[in-house]
Amino acid sequence: MRLLIITQKADKSDPILGFFHRWIVEFAKHFEEVTVLCLERGLCELPENVRVISLGKEDGRSRSKYLRRFYGSIWRERSRYDVVFVHMNQVYVILGAFVWKLLGKKIFLWYTHKSVTLSLRIALALVDKVLTASAESFRIKSKKVNVLGHGIDVDTFIPTKEKLEDTMSIVTVGRISPVKHYEVLISAFAELRNEVPVFLDIAGVPITHEDKKYAASLRTLAKNQGVEDRVRFKGALRHGDIPLLLRASDIFVNMSKTGSLDKAVLEAMACGLPAVTSNEAFRSMLSPYGLFFKHGDVQELARILGSLVGKRDVLPILGLELRDIILREHNLSTLIRKVANLYA
Repeated sequence: MRLLIITQKADKSDPILGFFHRWIVEFAKHFEEVTVLCLERGLCELPENVRVISLGKEDGRSRSKYLRRFYGSIWRERSRYDVVFVHMNQVYVILGAFVWKLLGKKIFLWYTHKSVTLSLRIALALVDKVLTASAESFRIKSKKVNVLGHGIDVDTFIPTKEKLEDTMSIVTVGRISPVKHYEVLISAFAELRNEVPVFLDIAGVPITHEDKKYAASLRTLAKNQGVEDRVRFKGALRHGDIPLLLRASDIFVNMSKTGSLDKAVLEAMACGLPAVTSNEAFRSMLSPYGLFFKHGDVQELARILGSLVGKRDVLPILGLELRDIILREHNLSTLIRKVANLYA
């Protein structure tokens, strides 16, 4: 069986979408040939049975040219793929469905977000199956929906054997934007009182003008709270650098309100880090470990972080328990095997 993948970007170095490069490698193990049609291509190191076709965003093409190249590619390559996998962007389902239906190609959509839009409802009507990570990750009830768990590369996101530093670090990873609520974390961090020096590492960059204003306000907040010298803004990281940062850290925090299983939290757990979050999708998973807090509650977050910092010696044991959850339920190789079986 041969597969066509539609995705936004094929670039192993991309800090946001670099993870999908590893998905492509895994798909190549289960399909005779894989064709990747992406909006933009960057650094790729893929097996011989994978071809990447870019719509040309890296060359500055216009949207009309993207559209012409999209239709030209899915028609021209029609004899080189049997089934279609659309990653996250349901608009491509709407654009390509009439061609794929005409050609008799089975269409699957991978979608993990709480947002329910008209375009998503239309795409649901057009696809053969929707694949998602959890019940919270796709909010429309349908017999087409298959909950498969997430796909975390557990061979890359692995725990470190031993941390020898005399300090501790709390880490968070993601775009610096108001929707990430980093002010909650900085305020909670400022309330920690402990004997061991603790640092807060924020990995990510602002993108929009509003983001940049927000980033400046976070630096001001850290200064006003008296923790400016212990809050470290790490800037942009390549996807391959994220596991290194996680393994060098002790505790991961996420203030997301996506309502779906956030990949960043799962990657931290795979690295053996206690992951503290206010994301409702993790309530049942992390509440038994005392790692879930009410969104925006600075005092509760400070209490949880203080407790974890005070139990540094047992954090690796807790971290390994959390990694076991990822190995059982969110292993990339298991996920892709499930997807291939559904096509078959």
